[in-house]
Amino acid sequence: MAKEICMIQRTERGKQARQYFIQVEKDYNSPEKIMARALRIAEQELSRLRLESKIKDQQIAELQPKATYYDLIPQWLARYVYLLWAKL
Repeated sequence: MAKEICMIQRTERGKQARQYFIQVEKDYNSPEKIMARALRIAEQELSRLRLESKIKDQQIAELQPKATYYDLIPQWLARYVYLLWAKL
């Protein structure tokens, strides 16, 4: 709101405010600043993905013994059925 009021004033001070805001917008939209913001966003995303990957690795490490156990159950059942069949 203050920016809008400053920019519509037809005084020297209003002109200075307009020039200031125009310069701020030019600086903000300069290629260097755009690339810096993009790099910062990419770094944040990379950091988030690394953290997510660590969490997934921990979950895999925790669930690996269960997976190994459940992989052995069909083998045990097959042996048990084979033994039962052999007794017949």
